[in-house]
Amino acid sequence: MRSTAIFHVECSSEELTIQPMKGRILADGKLPFVVSFISNVDADFYSEITVYIRGGKPLRMPVRACAKIPDI
Repeated sequence: MRSTAIFHVECSSEELTIQPMKGRILADGKLPFVVSFISNVDADFYSEITVYIRGGKPLRMPVRACAKIPDI
């Protein structure tokens, strides 16, 4: 018998906004994460998002981005 998975997300980066940060996923269900990136600095960016699922191993997802500031 499959059950609902309860999760929460951790990310230490101020440049990333993640929605939803916690919730439930039904058995055989899917839930998309929306990750937004905003930076005021022209630089390469690397971080990691960790998803904790109750009763399971943490899932680590690397995030890479490159912020370019236009010169007008």
